[in-house]
Amino acid sequence: MDIRRVVAGWLVVALILGWAVTPIPAQASPQGGTQLRLLEPVNGVLDAATPEATYSFELNEELVFSVVEWNRSGDLVAELTVFDANGKAMGEGFPIGDSGTVTVVEALVAPSDGTYSVTVRASGGTAGEYGLMVMPGYSFLDKYDDFESADEGLNMTWEPSVSNSSASSLVNGGLQMQVMASDTLSYLSPSDDLTWTDLYIEAAVEIEGSPSYYEYGFLLRLYPDTTEFYALSMSSQLDWTLLYYDGSDWFEVMPWTESPLITDDTNLRVGVYVQGNLFKVYFNDQYVGEVEDTNNYLSEGTIALVAASARDQTDQVTINYDNVVITSPNAPLAGEPNGDGAGLTGILSTATAVAGDGEKPTPSSGLPFGSSSGHKPTTTPSAPDVKPTSAFSLPTVPPIATDTPQPQTSDGTVLESWNSGSPSEIVGELEGFGFVPSGGSVTLNVPTSFGDTSSSGFNFYPLGQGRTFRNFVLSFDAHLDLTGPESGCGMHFRNNASSYSIGMVTEDGAALLAQVNDGEFHPATVFDYFSAVNSGQGSLNKVVIVALEEMMLMYVNGQLIAADEFTAQSGTVALEVFVAENDLGQTQRTYCQLDNIWLWEF
Repeated sequence: MDIRRVVAGWLVVALILGWAVTPIPAQASPQGGTQLRLLEPVNGVLDAATPEATYSFELNEELVFSVVEWNRSGDLVAELTVFDANGKAMGEGFPIGDSGTVTVVEALVAPSDGTYSVTVRASGGTAGEYGLMVMPGYSFLDKYDDFESADEGLNMTWEPSVSNSSASSLVNGGLQMQVMASDTLSYLSPSDDLTWTDLYIEAAVEIEGSPSYYEYGFLLRLYPDTTEFYALSMSSQLDWTLLYYDGSDWFEVMPWTESPLITDDTNLRVGVYVQGNLFKVYFNDQYVGEVEDTNNYLSEGTIALVAASARDQTDQVTINYDNVVITSPNAPLAGEPNGDGAGLTGILSTATAVAGDGEKPTPSSGLPFGSSSGHKPTTTPSAPDVKPTSAFSLPTVPPIATDTPQPQTSDGTVLESWNSGSPSEIVGELEGFGFVPSGGSVTLNVPTSFGDTSSSGFNFYPLGQGRTFRNFVLSFDAHLDLTGPESGCGMHFRNNASSYSIGMVTEDGAALLAQVNDGEFHPATVFDYFSAVNSGQGSLNKVVIVALEEMMLMYVNGQLIAADEFTAQSGTVALEVFVAENDLGQTQRTYCQLDNIWLWEF
């Protein structure tokens, strides 16, 4: 019997912020193409001159992967086909939601090592810009936690913990877990309210020093209230296991099993794909094995990271985690895709843009997926929280349309520098109009953020890590990639306990500049339709907002559409999504993407 795990053994739980428990012991693609890398999106253009494009990517046998395409402009209707290493079609894309602006190939299994490819084609003479990405596991990017960037949506919240037997803390841009006692399994779960059923999770793992024994891995489908979970662990004895803990006893789902693919590398990557009661395990992108839980102990829950020691161990175990990636399904894996969809994947804007000159798209740098050296995905921009925040009183519908106030000066109705991409040029022009003072600087810069929800009314996703701002110029590029009629995309700002302001554009061509005080719109609020606002799904609108004491102004695509006095406030900023209801009270999933967010503070 393996002395590390005795199923009938005992459990000790220590509750000091975190938990510490004593455990029971290659062939080419059909058309070649540009190489894709895992989690690194590319942009491209399909038109009459270039009706299709092909990309290749490397996979190891039994790796589960997905491909997602999203339309960024035009009337493009894209078709996707994935080919295996022998050039045989193995998957076709299907649209998510009613709009058809997102197409996915969900959770394919690579039948062999080799070079795979995906072809994206424009259907029926349509044309436009698209984005494309290969994902590990499923096609919805839930989390990409590097433990140091200010990506509130992709990062999770990890509270330090300490006890007599273990400690966990954020150190040098990673999560460090220490186990100081023998026969102890320590785990730390994010403090966010997160729940998954099916998922793929992977993490970079570093073993510090040369401990005599160590374990690392994940808790899956953890129920914090009852302390039930699955424990997927690998060890320094080059083996792995899957255990179920019911709150008092341990049960083996997969006994400790040696694998020639698990090595004693001290810098490695471990991954687990979960679908229903199936668990597929990976070490450095290599398929280790799989197991089914025929008892179906748990169906959902959160995750945790693990570090463990052996019985009678006298030395300390220190394990560092970084770059935790979690993906989940965008669509059902059997039968017809549903019409509602589960939300757009965490689309990133770090892709290399491609001009409409017929050139093939090119990927950004990085190691290919499944490379022999193991991959380390680059940090990606932020995505939304699983659930939007609703911490204060929110009106459920926009205000009634009003006449647009005229600016207080004849100058400044057109902002010539609106499309320059230069904060200093835009602020300089506003200073020339007399709208802002001299001085100041950019104190907030977010390349991309996302909001994805079907909750009716206003929903927001915090930015800026809780910092407050009072006098500033705020700029962002807004587009609704997936939306129902009349829904909106923008930002709120000056948010405090009783008040906040909103700058937003809507799918049907309206704009909103508002202040909400104790759940009521300020009388100066502006909501109307403007020719300056580009309407329709995927349309891009560049927004500039000036907030200087009582005066607030809003430009859309260089046109001044609102200027009036509101109550001067200080507060935080956030991405804002408005989801409209139809006559039956129904909503449609709305995906708002903001690019090039910057705030110039005075």
